Amino acid sequence: MFKDQYIYPAVIAKANDQFTITFLDFPDTQVKAKTIEDGLHKQKKRWHMFSLTMKKERRTRLRLQSYLRLKKRTRINLLRSLIHGCLLFARKWNIKP
Repeated sequence: MFKDQYIYPAVIAKANDQFTITFLDFPDTQVKAKTIEDGLHKQKKRWHMFSLTMKKERRTRLRLQSYLRLKKRTRINLLRSLIHGCLLFARKWNIKP
């Protein structure tokens, strides 16, 4: 079984004795280093941190969505209870809605 392999284009620029490595798909992960090897090593660390950040944001977003969904259901249940209570009250006192 083979692992999925992805290819990401990178821009490697040299200026003032430093290499700047930028992946076009991930602009927030730009790295500066004295050698290309050092830059690629730093880039691996940066990608790891970037992926952890994305996972954390996704988990936080999912928790927030679950909370909002729960809150919505609670409001709907509360509304149903109020309507049900009003209908019972109306029946008890022979009030037609």
